[in-house]
Amino acid sequence: MKIILICGLIILIFFGYIFSPNIYFNVTSFKIANENGKEIDARIYKCARTIDFGETNEFIVYFSESSKPAFLTIEIPTQYIGLNNYGFGYFKFLNFIFLTNESKMFMPINEGANKMINNSIITDSLISFTTFYDLKKFGSKIIITKK
Repeated sequence: MKIILICGLIILIFFGYIFSPNIYFNVTSFKIANENGKEIDARIYKCARTIDFGETNEFIVYFSESSKPAFLTIEIPTQYIGLNNYGFGYFKFLNFIFLTNESKMFMPINEGANKMINNSIITDSLISFTTFYDLKKFGSKIIITKK
Protein backbone atom coordinates (compact mmCIF):
# COMPACT_ATOMS: atom_id res chain seq x y z
CA MET A 1 0.00 0.00 0.00
CA LYS A 2 2.85 2.41 0.80
CA ILE A 3 4.48 1.68 -2.55
CA ILE A 4 1.25 2.58 -4.39
CA LEU A 5 0.94 5.84 -2.45
CA ILE A 6 4.58 6.74 -3.07
CA CYS A 7 4.26 5.94 -6.80
CA GLY A 8 1.06 8.00 -6.99
CA LEU A 9 2.77 10.91 -5.25
CA ILE A 10 5.75 10.72 -7.61
CA ILE A 11 3.40 10.74 -10.62
CA LEU A 12 1.49 13.76 -9.25
CA ILE A 13 4.74 15.64 -8.61
CA PHE A 14 5.96 14.76 -12.12
CA PHE A 15 2.77 15.99 -13.81
CA GLY A 16 2.62 19.03 -11.54
CA TYR A 17 6.16 19.97 -12.54
CA ILE A 18 5.51 19.51 -16.25
CA PHE A 19 2.08 21.12 -16.42
CA SER A 20 2.04 23.72 -13.63
CA PRO A 21 2.51 26.77 -15.88
CA ASN A 22 0.08 25.19 -18.31
CA ILE A 23 -2.97 24.75 -16.09
CA TYR A 24 -6.17 26.46 -17.20
CA PHE A 25 -9.08 26.69 -14.75
CA ASN A 26 -12.72 26.27 -15.78
CA VAL A 27 -14.54 29.60 -15.63
CA THR A 28 -18.31 29.44 -15.13
CA SER A 29 -18.98 33.18 -15.09
CA PHE A 30 -19.47 33.38 -18.87
CA LYS A 31 -22.40 32.55 -21.14
CA ILE A 32 -21.62 31.16 -24.60
CA ALA A 33 -24.39 31.57 -27.18
CA ASN A 34 -24.99 32.11 -30.87
CA GLU A 35 -26.37 35.29 -32.45
CA ASN A 36 -29.95 34.22 -31.56
CA GLY A 37 -29.17 33.71 -27.87
CA LYS A 38 -29.20 29.89 -28.04
CA GLU A 39 -26.65 28.60 -25.55
CA ILE A 40 -23.77 26.53 -26.91
CA ASP A 41 -22.35 23.53 -25.07
CA ALA A 42 -18.81 24.77 -24.57
CA ARG A 43 -16.50 25.41 -21.64
CA ILE A 44 -14.12 28.26 -20.99
CA TYR A 45 -10.79 27.77 -19.25
CA LYS A 46 -8.65 30.71 -18.13
CA CYS A 47 -4.97 31.26 -17.38
CA ALA A 48 -3.21 34.54 -16.58
CA ARG A 49 0.10 34.57 -18.45
CA THR A 50 3.10 36.78 -18.92
CA ILE A 51 4.08 37.25 -22.54
CA ASP A 52 6.83 39.28 -24.20
CA PHE A 53 5.15 42.64 -23.70
CA GLY A 54 3.23 42.16 -20.43
CA GLU A 55 0.40 40.35 -18.70
CA THR A 56 -2.46 38.76 -20.59
CA ASN A 57 -5.54 36.74 -19.78
CA GLU A 58 -5.73 33.71 -21.99
CA PHE A 59 -8.98 31.83 -22.45
CA ILE A 60 -9.34 28.39 -23.99
CA VAL A 61 -12.82 27.74 -25.40
CA TYR A 62 -13.52 24.01 -25.62
CA PHE A 63 -16.37 23.05 -27.97
CA SER A 64 -17.23 19.46 -27.14
CA GLU A 65 -20.11 19.18 -29.64
CA SER A 66 -17.90 19.38 -32.72
CA SER A 67 -17.17 16.25 -34.73
CA LYS A 68 -13.78 16.38 -33.06
CA PRO A 69 -13.17 18.58 -30.01
CA ALA A 70 -12.49 22.13 -31.14
CA PHE A 71 -10.32 24.52 -29.15
CA LEU A 72 -9.82 28.24 -29.58
CA THR A 73 -7.48 30.51 -27.66
CA ILE A 74 -8.60 34.07 -26.97
CA GLU A 75 -6.09 36.55 -25.55
CA ILE A 76 -6.99 39.78 -23.81
CA PRO A 77 -5.64 42.51 -24.19
CA THR A 78 -3.81 41.45 -27.38
CA GLN A 79 -7.21 40.66 -28.96
CA TYR A 80 -6.08 37.51 -30.71
CA ILE A 81 -8.30 34.55 -31.47
CA GLY A 82 -6.30 31.51 -32.47
CA LEU A 83 -6.39 27.84 -33.34
CA ASN A 84 -4.26 25.70 -31.07
CA ASN A 85 -1.75 23.00 -31.87
CA TYR A 86 -3.38 20.31 -29.71
CA GLY A 87 -1.80 17.36 -31.45
CA PHE A 88 1.03 17.37 -28.89
CA GLY A 89 -0.90 16.93 -25.72
CA TYR A 90 -3.67 18.07 -23.48
CA PHE A 91 -5.95 16.40 -21.02
CA LYS A 92 -8.98 17.46 -19.00
CA PHE A 93 -9.29 16.63 -15.33
CA LEU A 94 -12.21 17.84 -13.18
CA ASN A 95 -12.37 21.63 -13.71
CA PHE A 96 -8.91 21.97 -15.26
CA ILE A 97 -7.31 21.52 -18.61
CA PHE A 98 -3.60 20.82 -18.79
CA LEU A 99 -1.58 21.75 -21.88
CA THR A 100 1.94 20.89 -22.91
CA ASN A 101 4.17 23.76 -24.01
CA GLU A 102 3.64 22.82 -27.66
CA SER A 103 -0.12 22.77 -27.18
CA LYS A 104 -0.17 26.35 -25.90
CA MET A 105 1.10 27.63 -29.23
CA PHE A 106 -1.63 29.01 -31.47
CA MET A 107 -2.06 30.58 -34.86
CA PRO A 108 -4.07 33.85 -34.87
CA ILE A 109 -7.07 33.53 -37.16
CA ASN A 110 -8.76 36.90 -36.69
CA GLU A 111 -6.07 38.82 -38.59
CA GLY A 112 -3.14 38.31 -40.93
CA ALA A 113 -2.59 35.74 -43.64
CA ASN A 114 -4.52 32.99 -41.81
CA LYS A 115 -7.65 35.07 -41.28
CA MET A 116 -10.75 32.86 -40.91
CA ILE A 117 -12.81 35.18 -38.72
CA ASN A 118 -14.20 38.19 -40.57
CA ASN A 119 -15.50 40.19 -37.62
CA SER A 120 -14.52 39.99 -33.96
CA ILE A 121 -14.93 42.04 -30.80
CA ILE A 122 -12.79 41.28 -27.76
CA THR A 123 -13.24 43.17 -24.48
CA ASP A 124 -13.14 42.17 -20.82
CA SER A 125 -16.92 41.58 -20.77
CA LEU A 126 -17.74 40.65 -24.39
CA ILE A 127 -16.14 38.36 -26.95
CA SER A 128 -17.90 37.99 -30.29
CA PHE A 129 -16.72 36.48 -33.56
CA THR A 130 -18.02 35.03 -36.80
CA THR A 131 -17.91 31.25 -37.08
CA PHE A 132 -15.92 29.09 -39.48
CA TYR A 133 -15.59 25.40 -40.42
CA ASP A 134 -17.28 23.07 -37.87
CA LEU A 135 -18.31 25.99 -35.65
CA LYS A 136 -20.80 27.17 -38.31
CA LYS A 137 -23.22 24.52 -37.04
CA PHE A 138 -23.73 26.69 -33.93
CA GLY A 139 -24.76 29.73 -35.99
CA SER A 140 -23.11 32.55 -37.87
CA LYS A 141 -21.68 34.19 -34.76
CA ILE A 142 -20.52 33.10 -31.29
CA ILE A 143 -21.02 35.55 -28.45
CA ILE A 144 -19.38 35.13 -25.04
CA THR A 145 -20.62 37.42 -22.29
CA LYS A 146 -20.16 37.62 -18.53
CA LYS A 147 -23.19 36.27 -16.64
